[in-house]
Amino acid sequence: MTLLVWKRKNKGYIIPQNQIRGIIALCLIMAVTPFFYLLYTLYFNFAPPEYSEQSANSIAVEIKKNEQAVGIYFIKPEISANKFLQMTNFKSLFESDFYLRSGITININSKSTDHNITFSEMDAAKKLALHIPLDINKANKDDLILINGIGEKTATNIMELREQKVRFSKIEELMQIRGIKEKRLAVFKKYLYVDEASE
Repeated sequence: MTLLVWKRKNKGYIIPQNQIRGIIALCLIMAVTPFFYLLYTLYFNFAPPEYSEQSANSIAVEIKKNEQAVGIYFIKPEISANKFLQMTNFKSLFESDFYLRSGITININSKSTDHNITFSEMDAAKKLALHIPLDINKANKDDLILINGIGEKTATNIMELREQKVRFSKIEELMQIRGIKEKRLAVFKKYLYVDEASE
């Protein structure tokens, strides 16, 4: 369609050349975009590694090999230690199997002749970062200071009260410390608990 025919059909309105070029460029971009999207999804589609995503019902288990961190895995509850080690392609197994719980570290010593495997607790900082509460009867002063709202003075007071009681039987006993009321205790309950199994 020539410019004159366009002018006659549209009652004298003329589209400038630069607008026509812009419309053509926009059409070309719209035609090419699906092709680039297809290439992106085929070659650059990211899938997170297995056991790398934390969900509401998953438990966090750390593996260390020769004192070096291998990684933190998020698995379903009620998986035994040996089954988990097999799932993660470790050949070594525990002699007596047990169910894993959140916040545990499996230590594999491949340098020893019998491939010694032990387990321990994760560092307090890692636990808190993963939203795993600390057992108030096992936490030390440095662990307590990591918790939001607990400074050095409050941590010292908690340690002294625990020493007097030998162990806490319930988290509400923290209210015996001056300055800890219900509102502050509610914050601490997110980070601390009393492990009744260790009584």
